Amino acid sequence: MPLNSVFTALGYYMGEAYVNDYVQFGHIYQVKLGAGDRAQRVIDDVLKLSVPNASGEMVPFSSFTRVEEQLGMDQINRYNMYSTAAVTCNVAPGSSSGEGIRQMESLIKEHLGDEFGYEWTSVAYQETQAGTTTTVVFIMALLVAFLVLAAQYESWTSPVAAVMGIPVALLGAMLGCYVMGTPVSIYTQIGIILLVALSAKNGILIVEFARDFRAQGNSIRDAAFQAGHIRLRPILMTSLAFVLGVMPLLFATGAGAGSRVALGAAVVFGMALNTLLATVYIPNFYELMQKLQEKFGKNKGK
Repeated sequence: MPLNSVFTALGYYMGEAYVNDYVQFGHIYQVKLGAGDRAQRVIDDVLKLSVPNASGEMVPFSSFTRVEEQLGMDQINRYNMYSTAAVTCNVAPGSSSGEGIRQMESLIKEHLGDEFGYEWTSVAYQETQAGTTTTVVFIMALLVAFLVLAAQYESWTSPVAAVMGIPVALLGAMLGCYVMGTPVSIYTQIGIILLVALSAKNGILIVEFARDFRAQGNSIRDAAFQAGHIRLRPILMTSLAFVLGVMPLLFATGAGAGSRVALGAAVVFGMALNTLLATVYIPNFYELMQKLQEKFGKNKGK
């Protein structure tokens, strides 16, 4: 008795099978073979089915089949045609989702080895895909800011002084995450991208005025001093207004508070440290860069 006949009979009984089409009254109808609605209610009714053997005789299932009841899964989950088991996890307080992903990957490799594979889905999948692009986005933000300033100033050295406040802002962002006890998450990285523009803005205000004073015939040191002195008050006003405006993020509560605290810790501490330290030293950076530019410019002219 061919085994294929047994599976075919079970398939017709448990489901249905397409037979052919027929046309009537100008419409095409499908003919499907299957058991009735009540045929699957009694398990032992399967033993009443029959299949033909090699001689053409009908053999009942009861002669070669035994029914046993066992507990099992009510459904089989598959992912990309593979049998899978879904695992849903929540990170512990004080840990980022990135740390949770890395811990899960290490646990899978440690306990399951190479016999099993895994793939991330939903938000975790999006985070793993976006995590590799965060560094590229940050580098591109720095590069675009530098090239725009270089085109505006027609110089390769003045933009360096304008963006020298960015490392101080990054230090402030990391310090803020440490003080607030928040990990460096995707929200922190968004805040860092924001700090690139805000810290460069303060540097641009000082360097722009210093270049104007230098063009009027003042010495490099006097131009840097006057620019820092005149632009200090506007920079403090705008920076403190921004810091005070986003400070409520540090004290957020309720649903989604973790994301708001992570973003606020980066921008508040980063901008505050940039205002207190970088604003003081940017005139010095301008003086150094301008001296190098004029020195090498004269040597090149000779």
